[in-house]
Amino acid sequence: LQMTAMDCKLPINENQIHVTFTWYDAFYKDSVFSGKRGSAANSLFERSCVLFNYAAISSQIAASQNLDTDDGLKIAAKYFQVASGAFAQLRDKLVPTMQKIPTPDLSPEVLASLTTLMQAQAQECIYIKAVADKMKREGNLQTGGLCRRFLWRCYKAMS
Repeated sequence: LQMTAMDCKLPINENQIHVTFTWYDAFYKDSVFSGKRGSAANSLFERSCVLFNYAAISSQIAASQNLDTDDGLKIAAKYFQVASGAFAQLRDKLVPTMQKIPTPDLSPEVLASLTTLMQAQAQECIYIKAVADKMKREGNLQTGGLCRRFLWRCYKAMS
């Protein structure tokens, strides 16, 4: 990310360059601008929020594809995988280095759920394509079973 390279030149934190970044919880029930607000004077929080939005946009691109076509299924699977990877990066690399998690949507549990959900969505696209391509029954069962496992993990994580 370009934002990581910027940290070397512009050390944005409480003690050096003080810039406060404010973001809102993505899952607040009413409105984007009236939800739980998180603010922090460090670039790590800003990078995390930008990466979260990148993952969200990737999942939106995937969800908007026409799943009745081969290309639509391929694109959807790709973007769901991209979203899953971005949420996993947040969960595994960025959030653990934060001193405090400013908004609930950046909690490790929420990020783990989103990672698994995106994996399940990608696997579902792969399963739909396998069925449409009339793959062997064993292959379809294996692909469908993997999709079911991802969905089960997602259900457990969100319960």
